[in-house]
Amino acid sequence: MSKITPEDHIDPEYKRLIKRKRGKKLIQVLKLLCEGIMTRSKIQRRTKFSISEVRELTNLGIKKGYIKRYSITDKLHRSPGRPQLYESIRNLGRRPDYFCLSGNGKWLMRFDPNVRDRWEQLGVKHEGIVEQTEFDSYTDFIYAIRKNPTLNKYRKPYYYMDQELERTALNPFLFVGFLKVEDAEQLHNELINVLKESVASEHIVSYYLALESGIKELYEILSRHRLLLEKMKTLKEVQQYLKKQATPNYS
Repeated sequence: MSKITPEDHIDPEYKRLIKRKRGKKLIQVLKLLCEGIMTRSKIQRRTKFSISEVRELTNLGIKKGYIKRYSITDKLHRSPGRPQLYESIRNLGRRPDYFCLSGNGKWLMRFDPNVRDRWEQLGVKHEGIVEQTEFDSYTDFIYAIRKNPTLNKYRKPYYYMDQELERTALNPFLFVGFLKVEDAEQLHNELINVLKESVASEHIVSYYLALESGIKELYEILSRHRLLLEKMKTLKEVQQYLKKQATPNYS
């Protein structure tokens, strides 16, 4: 199997946009917003696009779900020691709209060739103005694993080979979900009947082998699962959660 490169993770929509003139200009705006929250006037100064074109591009980004619009009031003040992330309202004489990347916008731009190597230095979190969503944390975690020289060796590309198709068909009848244990035997009997009627004879053993190898993996997964749970108990957030769970609720 060929080596997986960052280009393999680029969003297909990014590839479509970069091939079109208007799409390239939208990507240019999104690159700027990787640095932090901005007004249209600041985007216009940095890109040299006309203000009407910047308005069109930011509206397009909002429509596609890559940009979020915020209104900032005089009540928002930066904390001491933190850089000012937005322009003074008094200097502009009005309350401007501010624009930043959405979670989808961050995902789209994360592996841009000009962005990915300095992602950690860019002001994408907009601390104090825009909340860090769970999706943002997820993508930051995925990116950190990819950048870690030890952890990235254990990442595999998604694949359908090696009995993945067989497991995909059988998984709904094996793992926790809507299926109750008391219903399993009757449902499995029905599944075997469907298997005999629909699968070619020479392919049936593949489904058995998928289960046979899968159960060995499950024992190994269970061991690692327990180990990782113990390691996570060292995190203060998890300790607070466990303490709360152990506290009796008398209400």
